Amino acid sequence: MANPKDKTSPFFVELQVASFKDPKLAQKTKHEIEKKGFHPRIETAMLGDRKWHRIILGPYFRVKD
Repeated sequence: MANPKDKTSPFFVELQVASFKDPKLAQKTKHEIEKKGFHPRIETAMLGDRKWHRIILGPYFRVKD
């Protein structure tokens, strides 16, 4: 019998692990997370008149991921 936790879901989760105003600090943190075996990306978002650099993990489609 298949384990329900191994099934792919039509839903997914993304995790924001950090957010910085300074893009250099965002890059540094991204590289530190990559050294731990994760695959983060940086997304830029404008909130009001400020630019934020968010470090995101995911998408994850399975519980075991």
